[in-house]
Amino acid sequence: MLAVEVEATVGGMDLRVKLPAHPGATVIVGPNGAGKTTLLKCLLGVIPPRRGRIELCGEQLYCSEQRIDVPVGHRQLGYVPQHGALFPHMTVLGNVGFGVRGRKAARDDQAMALLSELGIAHLARRRGRSLSGGEAQRVALCRALAIAPRALLLDEPTAGLDADARPEIRRFLVDRLAKLAIPRVVVSHDLEDARALGGRVVVLESGRVTQVGTVADLQQRPATPFIERFAGTAQPMPRP
Repeated sequence: MLAVEVEATVGGMDLRVKLPAHPGATVIVGPNGAGKTTLLKCLLGVIPPRRGRIELCGEQLYCSEQRIDVPVGHRQLGYVPQHGALFPHMTVLGNVGFGVRGRKAARDDQAMALLSELGIAHLARRRGRSLSGGEAQRVALCRALAIAPRALLLDEPTAGLDADARPEIRRFLVDRLAKLAIPRVVVSHDLEDARALGGRVVVLESGRVTQVGTVADLQQRPATPFIERFAGTAQPMPRP
């Protein structure tokens, strides 16, 4: 279960978000500048909230009242940033094993086992710079899972992919994420991502939650003009 109630100010962004505890997948959508990536960084511990709490599986990762702020490296959160952000000079095997503790041989064995499990062992000796966008996203997910995370955070996992690669990567993510018994938080601009990946969709606008529900809820009862456009329910403007 992941429960979040945070307030943070970053530049001109005033973020105030409350998300009740939820065990499965949450897809966060919203326009550019709504605070989606800022929220992920608060969960990671990269951006300290002004106040609030973040609780994961009964443990406080952050609590302003109790002055708890677990360091980034001890939160055990898997993170897939936009476009994968792999080390370009390292092999796929090295990228996946980078955050794994232990001796190199043991790290390599664990990384190779996970690459095989995800069906991408054939990429192991390739350099990060040589991968396509779709391949990099697969490897980035593998790297995030290699640390045995207690929750998984993905920032725009299909952004930047071409039209042919996007559905393929979406199917890959749906298949792999469904097998994880941990909370998953996915930031996206894509209605199909929200439909495929999320049981719970959270709409964030100008740092505030404006609606929570399924894609069907958003389509049937859109709370704002942005949600109407996002869900494809806005009526076309009449022609003069």
